[in-house]
Order: sequence, then structure tokens, then C-alpha cells
Amino acid sequence: STTWSGEVLVHWYITAILHAAVLLIFLEYALLHRAIPRMVDCIWPSLVRTGQVVAAGGLFFAGFAKWNLDFLDPRTSCGGIYYLWLRELPGLDMLPTSHGARQAAAVSAAVSETFGPLALLWPRTRRLGFVLSWGVLLALALNPRSHYFEFAGLFFACSILFLPQGSIDEAKERFWSRLGRLSKHLRSYGG
Repeated sequence: STTWSGEVLVHWYITAILHAAVLLIFLEYALLHRAIPRMVDCIWPSLVRTGQVVAAGGLFFAGFAKWNLDFLDPRTSCGGIYYLWLRELPGLDMLPTSHGARQAAAVSAAVSETFGPLALLWPRTRRLGFVLSWGVLLALALNPRSHYFEFAGLFFACSILFLPQGSIDEAKERFWSRLGRLSKHLRSYGG
């Protein structure tokens, strides 16, 4: 696995950068406008585009980091190892364990994580981007031995940024409506 400064994995840096970028966007707005109320509605359009670029950029970087001989070699590649671990899931034990199968898994992960995020940035290719990017992340998240679930979870959460604006508005309305009902329920339960 690719690391910087000892034991810290590159994926942890990417996750931290994405969290920091979102936090800084909110903080900048709060400081410039001296207001937090309705902040999400006011900055949502710029947050969406910035979030799209940051999320796709982080995922692209994770894919780009895989283009090295260690990752593409099935004997040393974590892609090949994760592929073998996926075979532990029910129904996947029939997948081949050959050198070629492990190499195909490593190469397809590198291709998907490199080109999927780029496809996400344009509406015409966004569906392909979802299939490529989130397919790899789903395989990581479902992997019984994976420790990249936080990385995969962050990008799954960011996927809302790539939905059409109408879908996002509807999701926001549902979220705030449900949060309001939950709040009323909790107040009536506690009081």
C-alpha cells in the first residue's frame, strides 16, 4: 500500500483533505457573511461544484497512485490481495485465483479509480463514472478484511454531489423534513 511519512496511508491523507475542504467552505461563508443560518442553502451551488472537483480529484489521485509496478504486479499488489479476500464472500468463492485473475483485478482497479472520477465531472459520462468509481469502492467496502471502509464511505457520501440538482433539492427537503419529525419525536419522548 502506498504510504507517506511512515505508517500513514495515502488514503487517510485524501480523506482528511476532503473533510477539510468541505469544512473550509462552510467556515469561509460563515466568516464572510457573519451568518450561519441558512448557510447551506446560500452556498449550496458553489459547494456542489467544489465538492465535485475535490471528491473526483481525491479519487483520481488514489487511482493515479496505483500506476506503479508494485500495484500492477499481482504478487505484490493489494488489488490482487483484496480480490482474493473478496472470494471469502458468499457466492464469490468460485472466482479464479490465478495469477492472471489477480492481475486483471489490479489493473481494473487502477483503470476504474483513474478514469471513473474524470467521467463523474461531465454529465454525459457521469453514469459511467458512477459504475467505475463506486464499483471499486463497493468492492472495498464489502471486503471482509478491508480497512478502507472509511475511505469508501466518504466517497459514497460525496456521491450526492453528482446527482442532478432536482434530485439534490428533493433529498435536502426529505432530510430536513425527517430531521424535523425526529426532533419533535425526541422532544415529546423526553418531555
